[in-house]
Amino acid sequence: MKTPRNLSMPPLLTLCIILVINFVGIMVAWVFFPIMVESALSKLAQMFTEYKWDRMVQVVGPLVLLMGIEVFFLGWGKSSIYRLIHPSKSALTDIVVAGWHILGFDRILVVLFTFGSAYIAREIAYNFLDLPVLHYIETPLLQFAFWLIAIDFIYYWYHRTGHMIGFLWETHKYHHAATEFNIITGNRIHALDEATEMFFLLIPIAILGAPLETYLGIMLLRRAIDIYQHSMLPWDFGWVGRWLIYSPIGHRIHHSMDREHWDLNFGNISPIWDRLFDTWYSGDTINEEVGIPNSQYNKEGIIADYINCFLKTVSVFWSSLQTGVWRRID
Repeated sequence: MKTPRNLSMPPLLTLCIILVINFVGIMVAWVFFPIMVESALSKLAQMFTEYKWDRMVQVVGPLVLLMGIEVFFLGWGKSSIYRLIHPSKSALTDIVVAGWHILGFDRILVVLFTFGSAYIAREIAYNFLDLPVLHYIETPLLQFAFWLIAIDFIYYWYHRTGHMIGFLWETHKYHHAATEFNIITGNRIHALDEATEMFFLLIPIAILGAPLETYLGIMLLRRAIDIYQHSMLPWDFGWVGRWLIYSPIGHRIHHSMDREHWDLNFGNISPIWDRLFDTWYSGDTINEEVGIPNSQYNKEGIIADYINCFLKTVSVFWSSLQTGVWRRID
């Protein structure tokens, strides 16, 4: 079996190659999907000119609240705000990547690292597959409940697949490379990982559809849960955390370096899917550290790590094409 080649390349050269491929890819796509490309590019331009401040409010509000809760329950020295004021290399990456997300630059990075395909695919899905099933449910509360259950179920399988397939794990590993938890670690997501989520959820979301109010409600709930999940708060929520809503300890176990915790607790909002599909950790060991063994990250700098994640993903993907082995190999 061939092992993935080490594609060592200067970050600046890699970025230049990405930009060139983007340009060529968009020109080719414009020949076959001119309307879709035009729509996608107009939305990209809108990202530069019209920043939606409600996105910052959605992030900053829960962050400030949880910062106070952490100081009260964990003490100043163990709180996220202390860790962010005195950042380690891991926390510094969290700060920069979270900044990209809050300002909306992550969407631009998704375009660059997928050569525009992610947003073109989204335009195609919404133009040809838009079957707003949820609009047939007239009661807003039922719409919200149906969408919540559906998106959480889909996300569980997206997340689990990201741990099973080799090149997908390489994109997701960037998130798991955090060596400490703070309340913005949830935003530590590589553009390739974000694009993978977009592709994975694209068709189901387009088919289901959702009124704007329902969609925004779910996104707010997911964001709030994501923030406290990446906290070191010693809470397991009792039976609620075991069956209904993920607790900070439940998700911390997912990030553990202990082998007995590996590839467990994949759920986002609810642990019910882990319960149903036998990926719930039912042991008594609770980890105090997070990260991945023998990590290549948090050493060479933020930009180098970001580029190296891209190169490693390409390397593993190419190796899988050659060998036919797609499953993750530790």
